[in-house]
Amino acid sequence: QADDVAETVLLRLARGAGAAGLSGLRPVSRLTASLVLIRPLLSVSGPALRGWLTHHTCAWREDQTNRDSAIPRNFVRNTLLPQLERTWVPDLRERLCQSAEALREDDALLETQARQARESVWQDDALSVDRLRKQPVALQRRILRQWLFHKGQADSAGLATVLALLERCQSARDWQHQLPGGTLAIFPGDSASPANYADWSILPAKPDALAESAQDDRVCQLRLVAGQDPLFAGFALPPGAIPTLSIRRHLAWKQLEPEARTVIAAGNDLPFLSSRYVGKGRVLLCSVSADRRWSTLPTTAFFLPMVHQIVQFGAGLAREPPYLWTSPTLLLSEIIPDAHESDRFLTPRGTDLSVRPVRKEANVLLEADGVDEPGIYLRLRSGGVKEPAFAINLRREESNLEPVDTVALPALTGLRELRVTRDPAQLQQAIDEHRRGRPLTEAFFWMAFVLAVAEVLLANRISRRRTTAAGAVQVDASGRVSGGAEHG
Repeated sequence: QADDVAETVLLRLARGAGAAGLSGLRPVSRLTASLVLIRPLLSVSGPALRGWLTHHTCAWREDQTNRDSAIPRNFVRNTLLPQLERTWVPDLRERLCQSAEALREDDALLETQARQARESVWQDDALSVDRLRKQPVALQRRILRQWLFHKGQADSAGLATVLALLERCQSARDWQHQLPGGTLAIFPGDSASPANYADWSILPAKPDALAESAQDDRVCQLRLVAGQDPLFAGFALPPGAIPTLSIRRHLAWKQLEPEARTVIAAGNDLPFLSSRYVGKGRVLLCSVSADRRWSTLPTTAFFLPMVHQIVQFGAGLAREPPYLWTSPTLLLSEIIPDAHESDRFLTPRGTDLSVRPVRKEANVLLEADGVDEPGIYLRLRSGGVKEPAFAINLRREESNLEPVDTVALPALTGLRELRVTRDPAQLQQAIDEHRRGRPLTEAFFWMAFVLAVAEVLLANRISRRRTTAAGAVQVDASGRVSGGAEHG
């Protein structure tokens, strides 16, 4: 529906999308040669759709995850768009939908022109850089993007990658560009042996033995060594799960490859899961099998969640924040695996970022100091190519406008005595009372009130104890009255 279009435009604008991305969701999209996706309600807003359903007594279901603002689209829907409409443009959703429709028409025309122009640029499976340069810049981007799709590199066809490639195309020198790779995970089978890995040249380490664990070293706990590794961003074990296992045998090697590292360790020093970047792809090697002759690896509690996490990461489904927080130091090798000592990194102001090599275990990694300026940091390669490296955001807790429960204020502030006022009159009264104390007349009033109430209660109680005249008079059967004189 229309709200989805507005949300999509804002999300893609934040990611730096071009006209194709900012055109939003399309009414008709061809997914494959025989599969077409039709969205007939893109012009209908969410409230209008719910109103129609309510009027016709039709039930519908709301996805519970729509309330999770940790998801970027939900944050835009529940927080950002309502805030912008309240403080800036009341009909912002409608205007965003109008812009998306106009951009769809422009994008369709440019796509058609790019398909016509690419006939002279594409040469079999190759692309002529010289002929690409002769095309208008707007068509250059689209021809290159279409070529990446044609080569099966849809994940690399984003605007940032296309712009980086076009910048390199302007250079007369020879160059090469590595496109993002996938993830290869290798788990030993029940009969694995070092000979099975002899011909592999991309492993994090070359197994050379099948080691049997000593009785005292069998039981150990798994721990995440690389805490900032994006592979395990958002990774959570089932409630109550403790990653502890008993290892009977495992693959052993003398040392990791220079560019490899341990991601998960068993016990103090046994590499359980090792990682190595090859190009822009990643190879993972597990040293322990889930077979019971190898270990008591918890299949449901740990092994399957770990495998699912690896699969999601390899498919690009892992949830990673679009930015990093300011920090005194930042390990560049963890977020940019192919970073080299000859690379320069520039701050948002254009100054050089301080980068130094550090030794972690047996590896030499790059670490940046003083990453405290929010914005986009650039990477300047040795060949002079400048490209975005990472984004830094500033923690701004004071921007959280959600009201705080007054009951929780003493714990948050550390103050034992705390008074909360909600208007200027209450604030002035609190200030006066703090400076001069409360007026004595108020205290005397309450004292007099308490004494008056106590006097009334005491008098009532005493009166109930006295015998009344009616209770003291006695009348016999003949009607003679007696006893009254004694009490009269």
